[in-house]
Amino acid sequence: MSRRLAALLLALPLASCEKEDVLLQDPPMTVSMEVRSTVSGDDYTASIREQEVTPLFDTWNPSGERWNRKADGSVELRKQLTCTIEKPGGRQTEFQLSLISEEASSDLLNLSEATSEFTGKDWAYIDPRHEEERFYRSLTHRSFWINNLMVHSNSGQEYTMRVRSVRPAILAGDTVSYVTIEFSGELRGAYDPQGDFGTFVVEEGSFRGVIE
Repeated sequence: MSRRLAALLLALPLASCEKEDVLLQDPPMTVSMEVRSTVSGDDYTASIREQEVTPLFDTWNPSGERWNRKADGSVELRKQLTCTIEKPGGRQTEFQLSLISEEASSDLLNLSEATSEFTGKDWAYIDPRHEEERFYRSLTHRSFWINNLMVHSNSGQEYTMRVRSVRPAILAGDTVSYVTIEFSGELRGAYDPQGDFGTFVVEEGSFRGVIE
């Protein structure tokens, strides 16, 4: 084997590692899904492919209470994203992802209290590398919504919602987790478990982005 070929073969694994370690810079946030609505007066079928979205201000919980200390000393951690997606005809509808996990070792966290009506309780791992395994890979509750219809961990409905990948990224100068989440299922109203008043059937759903 020539010295030049040997050097090239040795360099290939290093080049691969360097490519994977490169941080994403301000990556886009996208949603894809095949969705069919049977809601009366809002029935449609749509194929949404890599539609770029922007997070909305959470009007339901403007103070952003993202963590809560439990009686046993553990900390319930929450992340939620709300955005709008465009339906056929240019109309928009609200889409939401909600994730909850529990952390038994609160000393691994930076926990901040609310400082104003619009600055709520927030959290972050002291070592950002913990977020993938201890939050995204240890979820106790997960749900996704379209308008007021949803499917979640305790609904008893068949659905899929899994974290496909977690990568570090730089967003607005901060190091954050850029996640890919796959989801599918039949969304129903909270007081309509049989879907008598309509459903959203979602297939091949995916989200790529940052969830605060």
